[in-house]
Amino acid sequence: MGRYVPCQVLVIILLFITYLSLYQYVRDTRSTLLETDITTHPGVTVPCPTCSFTIMILSAPRYHDRRRALRQSYLSRWRGRFNYVFLIGQGDGVQREQEEFGDLLVYPAEDSYDLLSDKVMWGLREVYHRTSSVAFLKTDDDSFVNTTQLLALGENVNFSEPFFGGRVRHPKKLAKNFEKFSEGVTGFKTPHTSVAGPGYVLSRPVVGEIIAQHNRNVTPRIQIEDLYVSMLVEDAKLGVVATPLRVVTGDHWKKWSFQRWSKHLVLHYATPEDFDRITRECEDRGVPV
Repeated sequence: MGRYVPCQVLVIILLFITYLSLYQYVRDTRSTLLETDITTHPGVTVPCPTCSFTIMILSAPRYHDRRRALRQSYLSRWRGRFNYVFLIGQGDGVQREQEEFGDLLVYPAEDSYDLLSDKVMWGLREVYHRTSSVAFLKTDDDSFVNTTQLLALGENVNFSEPFFGGRVRHPKKLAKNFEKFSEGVTGFKTPHTSVAGPGYVLSRPVVGEIIAQHNRNVTPRIQIEDLYVSMLVEDAKLGVVATPLRVVTGDHWKKWSFQRWSKHLVLHYATPEDFDRITRECEDRGVPV
């Protein structure tokens, strides 16, 4: 038996070296993606770099129908007041769509849930450096943003100070819902407060700090972007907790009256038909979208 020990040890050493090489490759790849300058992707544009708000809409190449509906909905009223970009991975038809509309922020990799947090952080870094916006709203392409409520938020919040707001999740519910996603993630701990992905607002000072925290590679890299962003905010020790905002994370708002859902900042699980219906109803009532 003794003569087989050296071979076994050698195999273990080789496996360990392979593991370290793969780990370093993944880290280098993610670092490269984050550090890729926007100028290396000439198709990426920022329509209104001086607007006070930037709305970053998470999307994917196949959801072109959602983006088309959004452009005809609340985004049609953005000029001079809001900047917006669709954060999208590489894929079929992206270049043609960018040539037509010029509002895609193209992540330099294909879309993958395994890189979702990296994609969002890359997008935040790009809009942070490419605009002078004082606040950033991250939302999804199946969510309707009430820009009237967003403007009202800007009038009541000092965005020169750290601010982080959205639909706040309870820590106990967080621990239960996300326990399975943290398996194998070293050092993972549920943050004290976390916001839901369909819509959360970050002030400029917070975005700058969480970009720096992300670059330090000390916060466990969990690919659930709203949870990861919440962890970055906490680990950056900004002394700020999530402020509750009126963000609906289910589709039950479709049964509400206009007076009720019009008071919310973000409505989740909206279809292109919903975007059109909401826009028409607002217009009929003389309410700005």
